[in-house]
Amino acid sequence: GKYGPMGEDLFAQACLDANGVKRGIGYGSKLDGTCEADRPLSEKKNKKWKPNCDTVATTTYHPFMKPEDYWACYEATMKAFPVYPPP
Repeated sequence: GKYGPMGEDLFAQACLDANGVKRGIGYGSKLDGTCEADRPLSEKKNKKWKPNCDTVATTTYHPFMKPEDYWACYEATMKAFPVYPPP
């Protein structure tokens, strides 16, 4: 990328921009364990905190770097917040 190695955020934004997708504000649309501001008060300093995937309906949960952690979160989310009609 223009500013060094391109992470997934910059890559996704470049793809969206290239395809004419308008930008918008998505505050509150993610739950990110790596961001201290997103962690519960009792977990502010816990850098290893991960969100509970079955208590908050959001578009993004982060970080789940291992496939088994990601799929466990996905399954918990789908069980707690099912999609109707199912795909």
